Amino acid sequence: MPESYVKSAMIKGGKIAVSVLVDDFKDYQFVEISGQATQTDGGFANFYEIAQIPAIASPDGSLYVEVTATPIPPNRFRRDQDISVVLRVATIWLTVVGRQAVQQQAEQQQQQGQQQQGQQQGQQQGQGPEPASMAYEGMIWDDVKKVSQLSGYPFP
Repeated sequence: MPESYVKSAMIKGGKIAVSVLVDDFKDYQFVEISGQATQTDGGFANFYEIAQIPAIASPDGSLYVEVTATPIPPNRFRRDQDISVVLRVATIWLTVVGRQAVQQQAEQQQQQGQQQQGQQQGQQQGQGPEPASMAYEGMIWDDVKKVSQLSGYPFP
Protein backbone atom coordinates (compact mmCIF):
# COMPACT_ATOMS: atom_id res chain seq x y z
CA MET A 1 0.00 0.00 0.00
CA PRO A 2 1.38 3.44 -0.88
CA GLU A 3 2.76 5.44 2.03
CA SER A 4 1.89 9.03 1.21
CA TYR A 5 2.10 11.73 3.83
CA VAL A 6 2.35 15.50 4.13
CA LYS A 7 5.91 16.81 4.05
CA SER A 8 5.08 20.50 4.70
CA ALA A 9 2.30 23.07 4.93
CA MET A 10 2.46 26.74 3.92
CA ILE A 11 0.10 29.72 3.72
CA LYS A 12 0.12 30.93 0.09
CA GLY A 13 -2.15 33.63 -1.28
CA GLY A 14 -4.61 33.27 1.60
CA LYS A 15 -4.83 29.49 1.13
CA ILE A 16 -3.10 26.60 2.85
CA ALA A 17 -0.87 24.51 0.59
CA VAL A 18 0.45 21.09 1.59
CA SER A 19 3.20 19.14 -0.09
CA VAL A 20 2.30 15.44 -0.29
CA LEU A 21 4.88 12.68 -0.78
CA VAL A 22 3.71 10.40 -3.62
CA ASP A 23 6.77 8.21 -4.28
CA ASP A 24 4.75 4.99 -4.37
CA PHE A 25 2.69 6.05 -7.40
CA LYS A 26 3.76 5.90 -11.05
CA ASP A 27 4.80 9.06 -12.87
CA TYR A 28 2.02 10.66 -14.93
CA GLN A 29 -0.61 8.68 -12.98
CA PHE A 30 -3.62 10.64 -11.70
CA VAL A 31 -4.52 10.44 -8.01
CA GLU A 32 -7.39 11.78 -5.95
CA ILE A 33 -6.31 13.64 -2.81
CA SER A 34 -8.85 14.49 -0.13
CA GLY A 35 -8.78 15.37 3.55
CA GLN A 36 -8.57 18.17 6.11
CA ALA A 37 -6.10 20.39 7.90
CA THR A 38 -7.00 21.51 11.44
CA GLN A 39 -5.69 23.39 14.45
CA THR A 40 -6.92 23.22 18.06
CA ASP A 41 -8.21 26.83 18.01
CA GLY A 42 -10.42 26.15 15.00
CA GLY A 43 -8.29 26.63 11.89
CA PHE A 44 -9.85 24.29 9.33
CA ALA A 45 -9.62 23.58 5.59
CA ASN A 46 -11.00 20.82 3.33
CA PHE A 47 -8.81 19.44 0.56
CA TYR A 48 -10.06 17.80 -2.62
CA GLU A 49 -8.02 17.65 -5.79
CA ILE A 50 -7.22 15.36 -8.67
CA ALA A 51 -3.51 15.67 -9.33
CA GLN A 52 -1.02 14.14 -11.73
CA ILE A 53 2.13 12.53 -10.37
CA PRO A 54 5.16 14.39 -11.73
CA ALA A 55 7.73 12.60 -13.88
CA ILE A 56 10.65 14.54 -12.43
CA ALA A 57 11.72 14.09 -8.82
CA SER A 58 12.47 17.02 -6.52
CA PRO A 59 16.09 17.77 -5.49
CA ASP A 60 15.79 15.31 -2.56
CA GLY A 61 14.93 12.50 -5.03
CA SER A 62 11.26 12.19 -4.03
CA LEU A 63 8.03 12.92 -5.87
CA TYR A 64 5.64 15.49 -4.39
CA VAL A 65 2.25 16.91 -5.31
CA GLU A 66 1.06 20.22 -3.88
CA VAL A 67 -2.61 20.63 -3.05
CA THR A 68 -4.30 23.77 -1.76
CA ALA A 69 -7.45 24.64 0.14
CA THR A 70 -9.14 27.78 1.37
CA PRO A 71 -9.44 27.98 5.18
CA ILE A 72 -13.06 28.03 6.31
CA PRO A 73 -14.00 31.25 8.17
CA PRO A 74 -14.26 32.61 10.78
CA ASN A 75 -11.14 30.92 12.25
CA ARG A 76 -7.77 31.30 10.60
CA PHE A 77 -4.65 29.20 10.96
CA ARG A 78 -2.40 30.48 13.75
CA ARG A 79 1.38 30.56 13.60
CA ASP A 80 1.76 29.47 17.24
CA GLN A 81 0.03 26.09 16.77
CA ASP A 82 0.83 22.85 14.97
CA ILE A 83 -1.36 21.82 12.06
CA SER A 84 -2.82 18.30 11.89
CA VAL A 85 -3.41 17.10 8.34
CA VAL A 86 -5.37 13.99 7.45
CA LEU A 87 -5.20 13.12 3.75
CA ARG A 88 -6.14 10.20 1.57
CA VAL A 89 -4.29 9.65 -1.71
CA ALA A 90 -5.96 7.13 -4.01
CA THR A 91 -5.63 5.80 -7.53
CA ILE A 92 -8.51 6.81 -9.81
CA TRP A 93 -10.38 4.11 -11.72
CA LEU A 94 -12.97 4.58 -14.43
CA THR A 95 -15.56 1.83 -14.83
CA VAL A 96 -18.31 1.56 -17.44
CA VAL A 97 -21.22 -0.64 -16.35
CA GLY A 98 -24.22 -1.59 -18.45
CA ARG A 99 -27.59 -3.02 -17.59
CA GLN A 100 -28.06 -6.71 -16.89
CA ALA A 101 -28.59 -8.70 -20.10
CA VAL A 102 -31.76 -10.36 -18.73
CA GLN A 103 -33.08 -6.96 -17.63
CA GLN A 104 -32.32 -5.47 -21.06
CA GLN A 105 -34.27 -8.21 -22.85
CA ALA A 106 -37.29 -7.78 -20.58
CA GLU A 107 -37.19 -3.99 -21.05
CA GLN A 108 -36.88 -4.31 -24.82
CA GLN A 109 -39.90 -6.58 -24.94
CA GLN A 110 -41.82 -4.19 -22.69
CA GLN A 111 -40.76 -1.18 -24.83
CA GLN A 112 -41.84 -2.92 -28.03
CA GLY A 113 -45.25 -3.56 -26.51
CA GLN A 114 -45.50 0.06 -25.30
CA GLN A 115 -44.38 1.42 -28.67
CA GLN A 116 -47.01 -0.59 -30.45
CA GLN A 117 -49.64 0.71 -28.03
CA GLY A 118 -48.27 4.26 -28.33
CA GLN A 119 -48.28 4.11 -32.11
CA GLN A 120 -51.85 2.92 -32.11
CA GLN A 121 -52.87 5.67 -29.67
CA GLY A 122 -50.72 8.24 -31.48
CA GLN A 123 -52.32 7.40 -34.79
CA GLN A 124 -55.68 7.86 -33.16
CA GLN A 125 -54.63 11.17 -31.53
CA GLY A 126 -52.12 12.35 -34.16
CA GLN A 127 -49.03 12.02 -31.87
CA GLY A 128 -45.69 10.19 -32.16
CA PRO A 129 -44.35 7.43 -29.87
CA GLU A 130 -43.41 8.15 -26.20
CA PRO A 131 -39.80 9.17 -25.42
CA ALA A 132 -37.45 6.72 -23.62
CA SER A 133 -38.30 6.17 -19.97
CA MET A 134 -36.27 7.22 -16.92
CA ALA A 135 -34.47 4.73 -14.69
CA TYR A 136 -36.83 3.08 -12.24
CA GLU A 137 -36.49 2.00 -8.61
CA GLY A 138 -34.45 -1.22 -8.42
CA MET A 139 -32.86 -0.88 -11.86
CA ILE A 140 -29.42 -2.50 -11.92
CA TRP A 141 -26.31 -1.75 -13.96
CA ASP A 142 -23.83 -4.55 -13.25
CA ASP A 143 -22.49 -5.68 -16.62
CA VAL A 144 -18.88 -4.45 -16.31
CA LYS A 145 -17.89 -3.36 -19.81
CA LYS A 146 -14.61 -1.53 -19.21
CA VAL A 147 -12.28 -0.80 -16.29
CA SER A 148 -9.35 1.54 -16.69
CA GLN A 149 -6.93 3.31 -14.39
CA LEU A 150 -6.61 6.99 -15.31
CA SER A 151 -3.11 7.89 -16.42
CA GLY A 152 -1.56 10.82 -18.21
CA TYR A 153 0.30 8.72 -20.73
CA PRO A 154 -0.42 9.88 -24.28
CA PHE A 155 -1.94 7.49 -26.81
CA PRO A 156 0.62 5.80 -29.10
